[in-house]
Amino acid sequence: MVTTHVFIAVSLDGYIARQDGDIDWLLKRDDPTEDHGYAAFIADKDWIIMGRGSYEKVLTFDEWPYDRPVLVLSRQLTDTPVPEALKGKVQFSFCTPGSILTFPL
Repeated sequence: MVTTHVFIAVSLDGYIARQDGDIDWLLKRDDPTEDHGYAAFIADKDWIIMGRGSYEKVLTFDEWPYDRPVLVLSRQLTDTPVPEALKGKVQFSFCTPGSILTFPL
């Protein structure tokens, strides 16, 4: 059986991003060295799973931030080739979040 864990930042009003998709509030920190437990949380995880919106936002960062495979759930990207720099690091899938529990990773 697959075990799943969720680590997500949400604003007090329950949103991850602003209406325009901006996550500037999430990137502003009083102490840039504080990761709020992320490193400890992710240490024993094999994969990161995210949606298309999160993936597209991460692509705007200066560097790819993940050191483990990323599975992007998306209807729009399933026929899109993975960028050359991310081959072997990213996969696209049309799976639903529920069906991902049986995905052959």
